[in-house]
Amino acid sequence: MAPAPDLPPFTSTSVFTAWGVDPVLLIGTVWVVTFYLYGVWRLRSRGDAWPLGRTLAFVVGGLGSFLLAPSRGSAHTTRRCSACTWCST
Repeated sequence: MAPAPDLPPFTSTSVFTAWGVDPVLLIGTVWVVTFYLYGVWRLRSRGDAWPLGRTLAFVVGGLGSFLLAPSRGSAHTTRRCSACTWCST
């Protein structure tokens, strides 16, 4: 097994410049958000109430953290963010 590459030094600029997005997670996240928003639209079109705060919490807080966690370089972080997202609902 090959050794893991060295992480860049943690500085205030590296927080904004030393990251990337995994294309598979990006595509998966876009699909999940699309289906979620379609479901919210269907609920509202038939007259059911759905809180805007819940939609924003799911899209921005839940899936946003799931998308960004792997780009920070830690499987542990990914598992923690996923567990917090799914257990808090």
